[in-house]
Formats: sequence, structure tokens, C-alpha cells
Amino acid sequence: MSVKTGDVVFSHKCSGLYPRLVKWFTGGPSHCFFIAGNFHGYECALESDLKCQLVPFEKEYGEKKEDNYEVYRPIAADVHDLEASGRAMFHEFAGELYGFLQLLFWPIKTFFALIGWRSYSKNLFPKGLICSELLLFYIRSLGGEYAKAVEGLNPDTTAPSDLLDICRMRPDLFQHVESRDLGSGAWRPRS
Repeated sequence: MSVKTGDVVFSHKCSGLYPRLVKWFTGGPSHCFFIAGNFHGYECALESDLKCQLVPFEKEYGEKKEDNYEVYRPIAADVHDLEASGRAMFHEFAGELYGFLQLLFWPIKTFFALIGWRSYSKNLFPKGLICSELLLFYIRSLGGEYAKAVEGLNPDTTAPSDLLDICRMRPDLFQHVESRDLGSGAWRPRS
């Protein structure tokens, strides 16, 4: 797998209760993050898991072969903007605790949808930082068309699936470059 600074990654983890619940309630990937830059020879992901942290991508994700992934590359931003946005997100959010209570929003929203009240859009627990929030802030920080593409999204109610939809619907901004399929465990370039 050859990720680059700025790449956006969506995880479709297949094991564990937490990823399965996230996938069930949001209808999409269970986790998302971006490649913030190269540190000491390793491309590192900035992610919000238990807290917002920088992890070597290959060691944390590539070698473990536990998840299916989709990787998208921002193609309308230059490398300097990608690096600057990665640094800015690191300085603003590194060490911030994960927003576990925010995750209650999706079961509540699903419940209201089941009883016919589809306009529920208020997260009652906005404290902390979840992965989709971090990725949304990163995409916004790229500015221009990237900021316009996500301007209607609320950080407290955005799911990884919302951001994946934008990556898929905006080939002028994001290029799907690779996927990993757990069946084979191999990374494969987009054909």
C-alpha cells in the first residue's frame, strides 16, 4: 500500500461489536482518517480513536490486515496545502479525547426514523472528537472547492458514510486510488 500525505482513508472493519454497530447505524464505513504527513520516514495517519493521535499507517493498518479500506486522494489541492492542513489539524486536535457519547446520536436518529420522525438532527452529546468530525475539519481546512463540498455538514452529526459519499460523488476533488479487500488481504489499485 502506498499512501501519500493528504490521502483520506475509510475503514470497513468487519470484526468487533463497535465497528459493526457504527456500520449498522450509519450505513457505511466504521472509521475514517487522513494521512497527515511523513514523520521519520513513515507516512502517519491522524485519527481519532481513543484520542486524537498520530500513528504510522503501515504499522497500524497495513501490517495488521484486519480491515477493508478505500483510499481517496485529494487531487485539486497541492502538496503544500495538504501538508499545511495536516499540521494545522495535528496542532489543534492531537491529544483530544474521543467523543464516545456522540455515538449515541446515531441510534437515537435511527429510532426516530423508525417511528416516522425523520428530521432529528441534534446531537445531545457534542463533547470530544470522533473520526468523522476530524476528517470533516481536515477537508474544510483545504479550502476552496473542498470547503464548499462539505459546507452543509454539521461536525456533530456527520458520519464516515457522509464523507465517503462526497469522495465518491466528487471525482473532480477526490480520486479513488486503492482499496484493500480482506478476502485476499491485498491492496489493489483502482482499475
